[in-house]
Amino acid sequence: MTTPRRLGIVHSKFKTSAALGALRGNMLTDMVMSEGIAQRILITDDETSKY
Repeated sequence: MTTPRRLGIVHSKFKTSAALGALRGNMLTDMVMSEGIAQRILITDDETSKY
């Protein structure tokens, strides 16, 4: 965590929950993904934040 920049690359739409966990845990400073994967992450976040 002492590394100033931590890059994550999400290539599979099936890794959305792992990417969401990394975002919520502040594990990454930058993330590269497609627009479709980003949309899935947003939808998953909306569904899980209701509970």
